[in-house]
Amino acid sequence: GGGMVCTNSSDRAERIRYLSTQAKDDPVFYRHEEIGYNYRLTNVQAAMGCAQLENIEVILENKKQIADRYYEGFSDLAMCSWQETINGGDSCHWLPTVRIDGIDRSKLRRIIQWLDNKGIQTRPLWQPIHELTPYSDCQFLGLGESTRIADSSLSLPCSSTLSDQDQIRVISELSSLLLQQKVEL
Repeated sequence: GGGMVCTNSSDRAERIRYLSTQAKDDPVFYRHEEIGYNYRLTNVQAAMGCAQLENIEVILENKKQIADRYYEGFSDLAMCSWQETINGGDSCHWLPTVRIDGIDRSKLRRIIQWLDNKGIQTRPLWQPIHELTPYSDCQFLGLGESTRIADSSLSLPCSSTLSDQDQIRVISELSSLLLQQKVEL
């Protein structure tokens, strides 16, 4: 997948173009003074991105409603918490992720599998970078909080087209599981 960057700064646009075309300082001899990337969108991807931008307000409102429904749906469960928005910030509610107190990675796997068996696709939060193989030899400074967060966080279905009925079902099944512990947690 690709991404789209929008800016009204000509300096930033030039810098982004440079980095996104592999930071070539000499396009004939392929000289690179900096690390660059090959992240340009295809014409089809760009057209899809522009089409989505035309509906951005509706998409963002749908995502906000979905997140609000999740917050409300799990508000009675003290074990569930959400990432707070920084003062003055505004979230796009891209990926509602609930943190479930008292679980670890193996319990999270069982929750994901149980929900998958019910036809509900959820995902764990990404693994912290220091746990990934390419970075296993790198120095890590921390107290393990990123691992604890990743091991207890569940990303919920959140397509901007998610129906109210499907979302109510997600809330119902996960709430029931957490309250009644239908699987050995």
